[in-house]
Parts: sequence; C-alpha cells; structure tokens
Amino acid sequence: MAETLATWFVEHLSGSVSREMIVFIVSLLPILELRGGIIAGFAMGMHWLPTFIIAYTSARLGGMVRAEGRCEK
Repeated sequence: MAETLATWFVEHLSGSVSREMIVFIVSLLPILELRGGIIAGFAMGMHWLPTFIIAYTSARLGGMVRAEGRCEK
C-alpha cells in the first residue's frame, strides 16, 4: 500500500515539484511517513543518503506537529 501511494505522488507531482519536495510531502503524511518517503525517493532515482535525510526530517517534523496539536486542549 505504501508503495502504491508513494508512486501515485511521484507520478502526479513530478512535473511541478522538485524531487526533494515530493519526498518531503510524502514523508509528512501519517500513513506513509519515513517508509513512503524513501520509496518515493528511490522511485525518482535519488541517492539513498539525501532521500533518507529529507524523509527522516520530514517524518519527525510531521510527528512533532501532530503531537503538539494533541497537547493543546
């Protein structure tokens, strides 16, 4: 499922958004996070290290934003 969703984002965003931004966006989504970002990066032919750094940073940032939203009550 993660591979299908990541591939969909790659196919639909490739012409208008940079490869790095696609990895960042995919990694922000709670259902895909780090795994989906890495799949998207590899699908676009990115090297593993920048792919991992962008995906990890985005997934952690997304997790912090979601956790912050739950704490504000």
